Amino acid sequence: MFAGEISFWLFHLYAERDDRRILPLIAVTAGWTLGIKYTGFATLVVLNVLLLHVWLKKHLAGEIRIKPLLENLFMLNTVPLLSGSIWFIKNLIYTGNPVFPFFYNVLGF
Repeated sequence: MFAGEISFWLFHLYAERDDRRILPLIAVTAGWTLGIKYTGFATLVVLNVLLLHVWLKKHLAGEIRIKPLLENLFMLNTVPLLSGSIWFIKNLIYTGNPVFPFFYNVLGF
């Protein structure tokens, strides 16, 4: 899961430098993890927890408001889901199940 490691490394840079321009790169690499394996969802969940942790740390110091947090969460979740959705759509077309081979008895043909 090299793409996941890149996501975490970029997040470290984001937290260290406080540079919002890094967030789209984090989101794209998180999307790659979703496209590579479904366990990439765990990467996305951990990135969200880390983002909330960084925000809470800044919020308690009185440096940040909630609007940037919501924007960052939106970007961090929307971009990976859109970039990873190609594989979900392909699986839906071919098998009738967007998360094939999981839940095949429930969602498959």
